[in-house]
Amino acid sequence: RVPLIAFLVAQLPRRSKIPYYLCLTEDNRWTVVAHQDVVEIATVTIDRDSLAALEALEPPLDLAHKLGQYYPGNDSTAAVVEAMPLIPYQEATAPEVTAQGDRLNQVLQALETHPLNQWGQPGPLVKRHNLRSQLRQRLRDRQASYKEHQTHHWREFSNLVKVLREFAALDEYNPLPIGQAAAAIRGDNELWLGLVLMSGHLDDLDPQDLAAAAYVLISEPPRPDSWSHYAPPESVLLALAKLIPLRKELIKVQYRHKVTLPVWLEDETLEVIGLIEQWVLGVSWEALCENTSFDEGDLVRMLRRTADLLSQIPHVPGLPVGLCKNARRALDLMRRFPIDADL
Repeated sequence: RVPLIAFLVAQLPRRSKIPYYLCLTEDNRWTVVAHQDVVEIATVTIDRDSLAALEALEPPLDLAHKLGQYYPGNDSTAAVVEAMPLIPYQEATAPEVTAQGDRLNQVLQALETHPLNQWGQPGPLVKRHNLRSQLRQRLRDRQASYKEHQTHHWREFSNLVKVLREFAALDEYNPLPIGQAAAAIRGDNELWLGLVLMSGHLDDLDPQDLAAAAYVLISEPPRPDSWSHYAPPESVLLALAKLIPLRKELIKVQYRHKVTLPVWLEDETLEVIGLIEQWVLGVSWEALCENTSFDEGDLVRMLRRTADLLSQIPHVPGLPVGLCKNARRALDLMRRFPIDADL
């Protein structure tokens, strides 16, 4: 691994243009090397006798001219080796490597004399700095998320205000009669329920028909395979048909202001409202279950949701006395097992 000092005695011809070299090394051995094995050529001065002895050397005839071949020297070669100057080998360093080493030394010296060292070891300081940076980034992310969330809810509120104003439910931010009615109702779309109740189209319905109409206004369509043997009451169909233009207008305004609230009044729901009417008229629970594909749990939910809306109508300000009276009457008629459990 450490280069040997050697005399280059002769060139050995070969088929390639680049010859091998016959060398006498400092350990008194003949060897054959290639040009890439020579790491440095030094110019030295030796005495005349040693030079004469070197020139008089005869390479061994038994040495094959193959790369890496060794052959021991004799007394003559030993005398030449004794005259071989001892040249310490110093590995040549590229200029860029030297420059980088100098730069590294300067950086190390700067680190050792940096004022930050007075606070202790740099490792824990770097860890605390990284933790601080992470916490700052998390804080910025949370603030951005909160701002976006807040902006989203404010945008929704502003859009709802625009819809309410178009239907004369608000004067700036002051509720008008329709707005007061909508504020007193709980439902998927309180404005829709307030508009319907204030429209006057439900005022003349009997209690059983009012209950059937109430169910249509708060329920999504049933499953396609649902059926009922009870026909929907004609009075309810006529009253709800008058609400179709109002529904279309509300859907259009909501779409324009990007408000996604359901406006229930589906044809599929109209097919099963006879169940609500018959329950108010006093049909037994067993008969009701036998005349529909709904299971008992679905029927209970239908009737209780209807009763919930009817219970709110008397508390809505601005409604006619007759409508409130019919709602109370329908609610009283619905209070039978198993519907009266939570009423």
